[in-house]
Amino acid sequence: MLYQGSVDEQDNAVDPVGLAFALLDNADLLLSDAELLLTTSRLSRAAALALIASEELSKLYLCLGAITGEAVLPSAKSRDWRDHRDKLETAKALDIAFIDADPDLDMTKPRWI
Repeated sequence: MLYQGSVDEQDNAVDPVGLAFALLDNADLLLSDAELLLTTSRLSRAAALALIASEELSKLYLCLGAITGEAVLPSAKSRDWRDHRDKLETAKALDIAFIDADPDLDMTKPRWI
């Protein structure tokens, strides 16, 4: 589903709720594509799409701050949207909090070891 939120023409303000749903939809589509690639044994490409999906999901925190009134949604040109280290750290935190029942907190080694 394409972004259906509103944009205030005067200051280009974006509706954070609509943007959050768009991020969720995009992550879902990326994960669906990754699953398809897995069925054809294209593991590297599937992993890349899954990583991009996790970055999309980590952007939700920027939207949630704006939705709750705790922060202002960064402008489209803000580094907050492009900082991959922050997004990957958020994705790892989500994994620990909601997915991994026995997290290995040693970030110095790859997870598959």
